[in-house]
Amino acid sequence: MQKIEFLYLSRQDVINVGISMSEAIAVAEAVFREHGLQQFENPPKPGVHPQPDAFIHAMPGYLPGMHAAGLKWVSGFSGNYQHGLPNIIGLMILNDTQTGQPLAVMDCSWITQTRTGAVSAVAARYLARQDAQVVGIVGAGVQGRANALALKEVLPQLKLIKVFDINEDGDKKLKNLSSARLIPIHTHLIELGFLEFVQKPVRTMVFRELKKRRDGYSQDVSKWFQRFSKNTAGVIHERKSFHSFRHTVSYILKNAKVETKMIIGILGHADKDISTGRYGDDYEPGVLSEAIETIPRLKGIIPYSQI
Repeated sequence: MQKIEFLYLSRQDVINVGISMSEAIAVAEAVFREHGLQQFENPPKPGVHPQPDAFIHAMPGYLPGMHAAGLKWVSGFSGNYQHGLPNIIGLMILNDTQTGQPLAVMDCSWITQTRTGAVSAVAARYLARQDAQVVGIVGAGVQGRANALALKEVLPQLKLIKVFDINEDGDKKLKNLSSARLIPIHTHLIELGFLEFVQKPVRTMVFRELKKRRDGYSQDVSKWFQRFSKNTAGVIHERKSFHSFRHTVSYILKNAKVETKMIIGILGHADKDISTGRYGDDYEPGVLSEAIETIPRLKGIIPYSQI
């Protein structure tokens, strides 16, 4: 009898395959087409519920046209952040459709978040206004990010994504309410490849080098900024620190004759003026963008592709 072997792929192995969001969207659309043609087997998923707010589900499926069969064994525990674990954890098993032999066992977390975002994108491609410029996302977690990346692929006119989240636990704590603000990205950062940098599947955090400690991530920010700015980014100045960095931005904006209240909004300070601070909405991104662009470009900054 032949030896049965199968491939095991960790989360990092799955990410390293390099599947783009546009490719995931194409696969999701093809699967929807098979579903519409009734060329599938997708029985109801059984599950168990070890905690009141948790589940562990078995999700089998078979696509004859794609010669694909498998099962996802996935759990959802909303309190996992307290243990330093993701909410969604699980495995996928793929089987040979001729013999039933297991072909691969792989982590399903990245596949799940990407698939869910891709499904939203397929729906938007056919149901949303193609000239839509604003998208609203409820929830600032992993799935919210995946949906944002996916919708960007199918809505060519998209300029603004508004995110709402009621949960300030875990990694989403802010110093104060005015810290939550919408700031446009300087065109120099875009040209250096910032958007491609943060959209890499492996980068679930913009600054993943920061380590979470008892009081969050702030403890290491200043030290990390010093090392990064001098050793990696190429900004060499002994008198520049993370704290003085914001002062420098404020100084530049003031000398560019940017309105004081706009500077307050950009830096995240509280506007205590009763007329503008209590009433009315924040500045629109287009207005803030003009102010951001007054900040001069730094010379000698390496592109994000080299980080």
